[in-house]
Amino acid sequence: MVYGAGLVIGGFTFPDLPDARTAWSEGLASLRFDLPRAFAGDGSAFGAPPAVAAEALWTVAVARAVARAAGAAFPSDADAAFARGARWLERIAGEIGPLPPVGDAPPAPVLEAEAPIAWSLWNLARAWGLADGEPAPGADADPRLAWLGVRAPGGTPEPAPKTWAMWQFREGGDAVAAMRVKNRPSRVVASFGPASEIGRAHV
Repeated sequence: MVYGAGLVIGGFTFPDLPDARTAWSEGLASLRFDLPRAFAGDGSAFGAPPAVAAEALWTVAVARAVARAAGAAFPSDADAAFARGARWLERIAGEIGPLPPVGDAPPAPVLEAEAPIAWSLWNLARAWGLADGEPAPGADADPRLAWLGVRAPGGTPEPAPKTWAMWQFREGGDAVAAMRVKNRPSRVVASFGPASEIGRAHV
């Protein structure tokens, strides 16, 4: 997935190179195949902890922005998988923002910015018209959207649940529960899928 995104970025960024067209064409074809295989129908990542999946999706987001700027169509299957993965990450991040260290890999740093990466990816999916739903917080001041020349999506962030709300991602073996405790956001993330050999939870 990251390799395909790199071909797209390189091919469109240096169009005068002899193999530029071949590079971006192969990159788009790779993303059409790889992205749906990386994210299940419910959006959960197959075999990747949330932070690693977020880093890969951000690279795909840059590739999509570069392709669109060059007038090339991004594969619809890849778009759909991007939206699913962004929603999964946004649910895991919740109102708190930073992704928890769920899975065997530690959280991966993704371009330092004030906005959490999961919020940026979900707001990108909405701004590009790939997904419906409320925006994540901070869309108006998200530097990643500005870097990609994307206008912040309209709408009001989803209110925090007054009682426990739960989202299950059965294909990846993840469950997220959230509520406010003493007016502060609280979140529990449990992962029993391929991203970890044993079940792990994060509060």
